[in-house]
Amino acid sequence: NADIVIVGSGLAGLCAAVSAAQRGARVLVLELSQEIGGLTRLSTGLIGFADPDRQRPLGIYDSAERHAQQTLAFGRHRADKALVHTLCRSALDCARWLESLGIQFSPRTVQRARTLFPRGHLPLNGGGSVYTDLLALKAAALDVKFALQHELTSFAKNNSGRGFDLDILDLSTGRTKNLGCKKLILASGGFSPDSQLLSSQDPRLKNISVIATLPAVSHVHRCAAEQGILMTGLGFVQKEVFLPNGDVLPAALRNPSSYIALDAAGKRFMREDLPY
Repeated sequence: NADIVIVGSGLAGLCAAVSAAQRGARVLVLELSQEIGGLTRLSTGLIGFADPDRQRPLGIYDSAERHAQQTLAFGRHRADKALVHTLCRSALDCARWLESLGIQFSPRTVQRARTLFPRGHLPLNGGGSVYTDLLALKAAALDVKFALQHELTSFAKNNSGRGFDLDILDLSTGRTKNLGCKKLILASGGFSPDSQLLSSQDPRLKNISVIATLPAVSHVHRCAAEQGILMTGLGFVQKEVFLPNGDVLPAALRNPSSYIALDAAGKRFMREDLPY
């Protein structure tokens, strides 16, 4: 039995695994796919955090408080204020921890589409795989175990109430395994490829187009919901806008306050006056 089971081997899962193993915990990471890294491996690796040491030489004045206030305003103050402040205040410490492991960030900060401020940081010489490759090596050196092609199908607190019993499906053999652990961390990412779960949060998303090439990890969310774990704010979905030929909308047109958009019937369908 592992002390801690982590579901998902993206950046969040690998950070949790290395951090726990550094403190002496026996860690097992479950990964749905055939390789470590999750969707982080496919990403650009952009992370947002206020870092005066990097930003001020570039003429950018930022702070964790400003980061938090912008994040809350962007979500129209629907988000949990305490959690947002924790996220923004802890972000720089997390980046420093990654640097202590050997991650190098670019000296320049960037602002990408749908981001609020030039506080985006990219790994030097690569994308998201820079994080996952290094963290996987660190995890292995700390004796973290990985179970690839394993899916969490259900979990519940054990009879003592001090741990969890898990049902795990081995996708390579089709066999179900039972596992016990003291702590369980769900770090499987989002569920945007699952149109059914999207529409359960907001019926207007029933016929929304999704990126079918991404793996659906909604089973983890369903397992959590079955155990009464609070799932909040999931109806607020940020949708990427594409042109009819499939191209991504140019960056100049991504701020709705700068133009009026019409649908096929010639009707407006966005509130351009709302803050973006």
